[in-house]
Amino acid sequence: MKEPSVSIIVCTYNQEQYIAQTLDSILMQQCNFDIEVLVGEDCGSDATRKICEEYARKYPQVRLLERPNNMGKQRNFFDALRQAKGKYVSMCDGDDYWQDPLMLQKEVDFLENNPDYVIAYHDSIMVDGKGNVISETEVGENRRCDFSSDELVRGRNISNRTICFRNIVDFSTIDITGVYNEDTFVYAIVGQYGRGHFVEGLKPSVYRILSGSIWNDQGELKRAFWATGTMKALWKYYHSNTTYGPYFKEKFFQTNDKYMFLACQARNKKAAWRSFCITLKGVARKAYLRQVLVSFKSLIKCLCS
Repeated sequence: MKEPSVSIIVCTYNQEQYIAQTLDSILMQQCNFDIEVLVGEDCGSDATRKICEEYARKYPQVRLLERPNNMGKQRNFFDALRQAKGKYVSMCDGDDYWQDPLMLQKEVDFLENNPDYVIAYHDSIMVDGKGNVISETEVGENRRCDFSSDELVRGRNISNRTICFRNIVDFSTIDITGVYNEDTFVYAIVGQYGRGHFVEGLKPSVYRILSGSIWNDQGELKRAFWATGTMKALWKYYHSNTTYGPYFKEKFFQTNDKYMFLACQARNKKAAWRSFCITLKGVARKAYLRQVLVSFKSLIKCLCS
């Protein structure tokens, strides 16, 4: 097989009901370039791996990545990303799927003809486990648009299962400690190299909202903890950047403030104490003393409850 133009990352775990549709939607793509499909099946307990093995035997462009042990969501994704050989990278989780057979061709064509853009994307519909439509848009009507480089770095809502971005960052050299929102992290780093384009006229991809999924089954507290870790990693990455270093530092403390509020609300004393210790480190923040006092009062109330 020739060197692929696009590497599609498929991370999957216990998704035997959906993985075939995911892979079929990728393999139905009509494009004038080669692709590789990197499947990170993370040692689930159902038949997902067996199905992936069958696809890998049948289709030379499908490569089932070595996973002797469960790696976890973060490591599974970044290991696949580091192995991507394509000029471009796309992705689709193992319970989502694409609807437009020309998606990759149109997004790659745009990026090939517009070197100042680094990522192309469109929208998704959201469905439940039975296929019933929950929402006709994932990102919202006001975000169906192009984004500047600055907007991408600072964070904009992009549907993960619709993207195609330039494979120009060596993520093996970047510290991903604490990153759980991989999409936010990747777009914030890739975004520094160009703009983002919303591709009109494509059928929306499909985002399944399932109970029992890693993301949707977690409560607000856990998601706030993940966001805090991601903002800390971006702060570390942009530490020497005079614009984005201070920005992500403040975002880190802001997400920690939310984590503190949710921890106290849930009467999670361990999480509240951990958050308060982080708050104390934000000495250079505006209204630092006020925030410490607010957090301290919340902590005492939580500990005494």
